[in-house]
Amino acid sequence: MELLKKKFDHFFHRNINWQEKHRRLRIREWRKETDDVISALEKEFDPLIARGIFNLRHSSKLYQLPDEIWLQIISYIAPTRESFFMLRQVCRRFRKLMEGDEFRDHRFTSHHECGRNSCDGREVFCSGSGFVPGWLPNLRPSYREPLERGWLHHRVGDLLHIDTLCMRCSKLVRVNRKYVFSSCKFHQESERGACHYGTSGPHFKLPYNGFQRSCIGTRGHVRLCEHKTIKWKEVEKHLVECRKVITNDRRLQDHRIVVKECNHPSHLTAGCPEATGPVCTLVFDKSGAYTVNLYWSPHSGTGAFPSYGNGKFKASEMRDKFRQYRREGADLIVPEMAVGQLPEMTCFPLGECTCLSYGSDEHTELVLYGSQKDSICRRMNDNPDHRPLCSRGGLHSSKVYNSFCRSQVQIERCTSSEQQQEIDTSPCIVTRYRRCIEGCYFVSEKKPKVSHAWLHAMDRTSYHWGSLELMAMETCSTAGCRNFYSMGVYGCYERPYDMIWSGLRND
Repeated sequence: MELLKKKFDHFFHRNINWQEKHRRLRIREWRKETDDVISALEKEFDPLIARGIFNLRHSSKLYQLPDEIWLQIISYIAPTRESFFMLRQVCRRFRKLMEGDEFRDHRFTSHHECGRNSCDGREVFCSGSGFVPGWLPNLRPSYREPLERGWLHHRVGDLLHIDTLCMRCSKLVRVNRKYVFSSCKFHQESERGACHYGTSGPHFKLPYNGFQRSCIGTRGHVRLCEHKTIKWKEVEKHLVECRKVITNDRRLQDHRIVVKECNHPSHLTAGCPEATGPVCTLVFDKSGAYTVNLYWSPHSGTGAFPSYGNGKFKASEMRDKFRQYRREGADLIVPEMAVGQLPEMTCFPLGECTCLSYGSDEHTELVLYGSQKDSICRRMNDNPDHRPLCSRGGLHSSKVYNSFCRSQVQIERCTSSEQQQEIDTSPCIVTRYRRCIEGCYFVSEKKPKVSHAWLHAMDRTSYHWGSLELMAMETCSTAGCRNFYSMGVYGCYERPYDMIWSGLRND
């Protein structure tokens, strides 16, 4: 009997081990299949959008629930602005339900976003208007800019930013909750002053902790490309020259000068006569305001997109070309908001632009455009800021705001190479990158001081930043962390989930 029991226990445990091994094997196979599908989608979409499409097509069980159950779930939400906003922030289906008439007058509705003061939305159902009952135009709460409202700034802002930090930065925030971190690592609001010595902001000139503070903006540099850097002394010299020119000729409203340019052969590989390398220019206004512009316009050349046909470019080939530009220096001018989220792709809004083809999957096209693709094409063709690239004068434009980084990406068709274009070959596409670094050179100042935007534009490896001195969080070296760029902890928050919502709203 004892021997029989031992044999049974041995067989039982061996069966359990075999089931566990088989279960783990199935999980590995499922993960491999999932990774393969997501990797294929990421060739054409940003990672966040690729996962949204994957959830919709394959694994999202919640999305298959009927609207009645979703509305019942919404009714059990705590009636606080924070919880309501957070659910709308992370739930794609909830955002779609919010388009209904029952949510038309809610404070976070998207029906009132067109920005036209003359449109009140009362007679015609406008997709977005400046009218909300009980709120004056342009003064009502907006879900697109929640952190600018005082009653959402602290609670929702902290939750959103901590959620986008890496483990190290989030732990640092929890450990140092007794400290009041600055909204920017270069700006400290305290009784001693608001900025380190040498900048254009308020500062104190007394020794601090046994030494004299010095401006790191004069020691660091802004990188134009991998071959050229820009020192503050160079900009300072040109600012003084521009001030003299404006003073001598009072008829001039502004003066423009080239600070530095790079003509390395690696920037001129397209063979287009208009292709130029990165350029840094300075524009000085009569009022004292100035802008340092970093500019680069790489050309793709004719025939750079083999799959071009019927006036459409393949999305994967277009993304590969943008990644090439970013490796060659475009990432320094227009940085990514997150890993894999290419700012260039914002020029082709999902569900609206039809210049890109996303493979041969008809279901993907249906997810992106729904059943109104023809009307979308006509509406986009009427937009003066968005003209198809297949036509002469094609233009796509998008602006990127990342705290003190104000950048712009403009994609257009090159007109100078149209004569060299062969039949059934892709035209030459120009991608114009631009970044603006703003500042002021007041008349009362003997020499210009480093602007705040210049500090954020500097190359992180070109200066030493003392965290104990400023009591603010240093930028993180983890690329996927929200604190990766020079934004501090509580910079402006972009809504990446809006990209999924706008792309999948017509499914």
